Amino acid sequence: LAHPDTLDSLHRFTEVLGVLAASDDGVIPPWSPERLQALNNYAMMLKAAGDLPKAEVLYSRALQSAERLFGPRHPSTLTIANNLGVLLQALSKPLEAEQLLRRAFEGREESLGPMHMDTLQSLSSLAVLIAFLGKNQHAEDLHKRCLAGMEKAHGALHVKTLRAASDLASHQQSCGKQVEAEALLGKVLDGRKAVLGPRHQETICSLSDYALVLYSRAKYQEAEPLLRSALEGMRAIHGASHPDTLDCLGNLALLLQALGREKEAEELYREALVGKEAALGQTHPSTAQSLNKLAM
Repeated sequence: LAHPDTLDSLHRFTEVLGVLAASDDGVIPPWSPERLQALNNYAMMLKAAGDLPKAEVLYSRALQSAERLFGPRHPSTLTIANNLGVLLQALSKPLEAEQLLRRAFEGREESLGPMHMDTLQSLSSLAVLIAFLGKNQHAEDLHKRCLAGMEKAHGALHVKTLRAASDLASHQQSCGKQVEAEALLGKVLDGRKAVLGPRHQETICSLSDYALVLYSRAKYQEAEPLLRSALEGMRAIHGASHPDTLDCLGNLALLLQALGREKEAEELYREALVGKEAALGQTHPSTAQSLNKLAM
């Protein structure tokens, strides 16, 4: 409870509740910037805590307040529209989400310009949603447009440019474009090593991503040392029992199995299964997946 981040969150939460209470009592006008900010902050806290339905209600109220206070095209209004759109996608309401994300992107492009970071962030969110809707070529075009914008605005080695490149590669991989994904993920890995260092969390994720695309192309010998490095990095960052570490462990077991090293693979599958049972429980889908792999 005494950790600085915990105390800061409690302080912010108390401030939010105080503003909302003052608004309900008539001390602060119901259509005020203070109340709008409090609604938005409260929605963010609820989303972070996993209470997405309540967060949706508050984001919707915040959007109504922003439209009344500032108008539908104001940057603050568009930010809330974008946040609500991302939340609606998480709530499996893709059509409603698409309307809001398109509105946020088009409004930001008009008011802030196509190269502004907020515009490009909206474009990235829209691309992810379009892919979710199964419009793969349209989604790839949007991802490429986002990457080009990031490169022009910030340079090829900016952290957000590398993230946009990783998003594009991930989409290409999901569409079966393994050759393109391999080339791009290799560049992302090299860029993150240079900018962030070899032990940074995003670099470790890139190691895993690149190893997995190599695995998908049957380049097992090249993939193994990368995946082992990724596993070592995840253990250092997250600990041995973290779900990401255990997933990486399972991927390494899958790779060893493909190399014909059945005994080593079985040992890692067992280690992953025991870890997931302890961390996630015996009925979790990821635990069941590890059990199925071991049974095979």
